[in-house]
Amino acid sequence: MIFVGADHGGWAMGRKLVVLLRKRGLDVESLLPERKNSRDDYPLLARELARRVGTSPAHRGIALCRTGVGMAVVANKVQGIRAVAATEIWQVKGARHDEDANVLSLAADHVTLQQALRLVDAFLSTPFAKLPRYQRRLSEIRKLERRGR
Repeated sequence: MIFVGADHGGWAMGRKLVVLLRKRGLDVESLLPERKNSRDDYPLLARELARRVGTSPAHRGIALCRTGVGMAVVANKVQGIRAVAATEIWQVKGARHDEDANVLSLAADHVTLQQALRLVDAFLSTPFAKLPRYQRRLSEIRKLERRGR
């Protein structure tokens, strides 16, 4: 399952992404409100997306806000989430390959819809390498999450 969520800054692009991804036959759940709400709070929206993604290792999330940063910061507060804010393909591929990133946060003010689709494609198609050093590092991240520091 791919969850898509956005605040008002990423709402319009998020709606378009949901339609395009569904047209490709992907299993997409939109967490976007029916109407754009300029008074929404991205922390609440990012938390909900991250919680949903965190229910299964197979789930992925696409978060959108103006910079991509706010949604990523919040998503990374949820245990088991490894969110990356990226504007370049190499960042997305590296985050998937090395860190097994499960949330991609996009900067709706800084990427076009076509760029966003290319980033999402890289995110969904790049596998985690599962090399011992990467697994060891993820284990260290899980320890930090459990200890809370």
